[in-house]
Formats: sequence, structure tokens, C-alpha cells
Amino acid sequence: MLADAELADIVRTVEAGSFDTLSEKDAFRYTVFMVQHLSIWEQMYARKQDGSISAEIYNDWVEYFTLFTRQTLPRAVWERRKAWFTDEGFQAEVESALAEPK
Repeated sequence: MLADAELADIVRTVEAGSFDTLSEKDAFRYTVFMVQHLSIWEQMYARKQDGSISAEIYNDWVEYFTLFTRQTLPRAVWERRKAWFTDEGFQAEVESALAEPK
């Protein structure tokens, strides 16, 4: 994202609570960006579940993922895409992140 000023502007717009003001193209681009972010989190969750990483390491990462998700993932985007993430435990973690105040 640092190398892409346009994407950085899109993320800043969403962080300001203005996802609905994005063009269709920018909303799609943002959604792809967030799905990638969530996919990384989902992989970390799966590695914790299968024992490939310790709960301690996962908890350090989940702190970052939770904060970033809470600040940048509009509920509407999550509702449209959460079915792509089939592990109910992972879905619950994202739901928990979104439930906390920003």
C-alpha cells in the first residue's frame, strides 16, 4: 500500500467512515484489498488451529488484525464477503473485532 498512493487514499477514505462515497471501481479495489487482509488472518487462524504456530504468536498477530479490521472494515463489506471464509471460528473472531468500538 505504501507504493500505491491511490490505494492509500481509498483506505483513508474508508477509515473516515466514507466507504459509501467511493466509486464502484474504488469500492471493488478496496474490497479486494480487505479480502486479501482477511485471507492472511484466516491463514494465521488455521495455523493456530493445526498447531503450526503457538497461541502466543497468534495472539500477537491477532492484536494487529483486530485493530486494523476494526478501523478499516465496513460491516457491509464483511456481510457481503464473510461467506467466503467458511471457518465459523474465524468468522466469530472477525465478528468480535467488528463488535468492539473503533
